[in-house]
Amino acid sequence: MAQLSHPFLRSSLLGALLILLGSLTASAQWVVYDMRMQADEEVSVNFVHYSGAYVIAPLNGGSASLVFTTEEAGARYFAVAENAARYFVAANAVKQRAVISAVANVGSSQSLYQASGSLNSTLTYQFNGQSHTASVASALSGQLMTSDDEHLASGPASDGSLGVFGLASFKGFFRKDLADKVDAEAPTMPQAIAIIAGLLQKYGYQPEVDADQVSVPAKVTDPPPIPQSPDTADGSLFPPGSRDEMAKSLLQQPTK
Repeated sequence: MAQLSHPFLRSSLLGALLILLGSLTASAQWVVYDMRMQADEEVSVNFVHYSGAYVIAPLNGGSASLVFTTEEAGARYFAVAENAARYFVAANAVKQRAVISAVANVGSSQSLYQASGSLNSTLTYQFNGQSHTASVASALSGQLMTSDDEHLASGPASDGSLGVFGLASFKGFFRKDLADKVDAEAPTMPQAIAIIAGLLQKYGYQPEVDADQVSVPAKVTDPPPIPQSPDTADGSLFPPGSRDEMAKSLLQQPTK
């Protein structure tokens, strides 16, 4: 993996989210959002972050999981923060917005992930043999904010840097194709995570393992086995026409 000024920051953010584990959530219908993060380089200092995340949440709200993704030096990695966020709807007589929120604190670092979107789309799904509809947000947008005074560190890094402040956009869109696949094959959150993790591995992503993860209080474990459903067609992580779809031929090559 690439050399970074603050190699512990990204794993610390994940470890902090893992502390927030809630009870396992079963759902008749899932929502899946494909989120991307873009740092504000003008204001960020010593900031290392994941490039994206797949948010998996029950349609009716509750504990949500994030499957983070990143690409470094030609390699692709993913890491799971199960039930580390909350998905809910904030509403009044005038407007309704879907919200994803996670607060992470570990050691001297503090982080906040928040994004919301207007309930501007209708989702039709089957439950107990009957057709139902629900409102969902077609897109979410928000911010990731993090800071760390690193007062627990023995001193500055080898390059003289100390302390972290990070600000990044956190936005993405609803993936009905993935939501349908997860809904058809995954009655529980671990199974839903396994499906997304399995698709990532199909496209060359590997579970992230950091040998220096001593500062993380919770260990990232391998995803559970992927449920076998031969009657269900494979979904794609990358929608037709997207930049990632055009790069499929590269992604499908075995990583060295």
